[in-house]
Amino acid sequence: MLPQDFLKITYYQFFHPMILHPLKIVAFGDLHLGDNVSLSMTKALFCQIKKEQPDYICLLGDNFDSPNKIKQVEKQKQFIDFILSLANLAPVMIILGSHDFVGTYASLDYWNEFWQTISQIKGVFLLNNQVYFDHQILFMGYFETYDYFFPKHQKREDTECLYQDLKKRRYLYDSLPSALPKFALFHSPEFGKDDRIITLLQNYDYILSAHYHNGCIPAFLDDIYHGPRGIISPKREIFPKNARGLSLLSEKTKLIINGGIIKLSDCSPTYLHILNSLCYPELDVISLTTDSKQVDSIVRKKIFYKNNF
Repeated sequence: MLPQDFLKITYYQFFHPMILHPLKIVAFGDLHLGDNVSLSMTKALFCQIKKEQPDYICLLGDNFDSPNKIKQVEKQKQFIDFILSLANLAPVMIILGSHDFVGTYASLDYWNEFWQTISQIKGVFLLNNQVYFDHQILFMGYFETYDYFFPKHQKREDTECLYQDLKKRRYLYDSLPSALPKFALFHSPEFGKDDRIITLLQNYDYILSAHYHNGCIPAFLDDIYHGPRGIISPKREIFPKNARGLSLLSEKTKLIINGGIIKLSDCSPTYLHILNSLCYPELDVISLTTDSKQVDSIVRKKIFYKNNF
């Protein structure tokens, strides 16, 4: 058995004074639906999420490996069936990552039509610079643009671009309901290096991100090392800081970076694809408790999740 046959689940538990009863959120990113993600894999992933009995489910971007995969009928069906199944469990929040749109910049009809179809599924909320809230929780989903990921068509992330865009969208972080726990969803956590952006987002209790692929740390090292550094980032930064897990952006705001389902995309060099066999797919389960005596905690487990299907 390879590490990719196991699922690493990180359980976070936090006390939150604003909730009336416990809440559970399951979050993951970087599904990268493409040649590396079989139908049996998404079915097994669904079965494990079902076992967790979440109140809400968050998909944190890079749902597809590339927009071209959306044109493939079998991959369209695989994703739609997966989302339909998840929506039968709990409300589903979806944001987009760079792999979901780079190559089209949202200009092609099939791209827009597909995501419109997804957003029309009952219980599914595609949050592109939008806020969802109900009587017990609030989610904001931010759309990190092409100009952010590829300023001047260069492969780097421009937090100045993100900051200027966020300043125009005050409705995403100002005058939010005070009585609800508040979650912000960003595909890339790079914003956490900019104090100006952290200040804009200070009303959020939790920010969920992905994109860093757990720093591409292989399973044998991941079993013994739980620190925030990775081996390499999507920008090819060596030993990046705060590439995974939990960190504090401020006294109030916690950042959780999910390690992702797939580590290396189909479009990465073929010789690197072996990392998908050497690294765990990852799921985060965030529980909010009403018990002030409960200590905030992190518990990591790995399961042979292909037994699920």
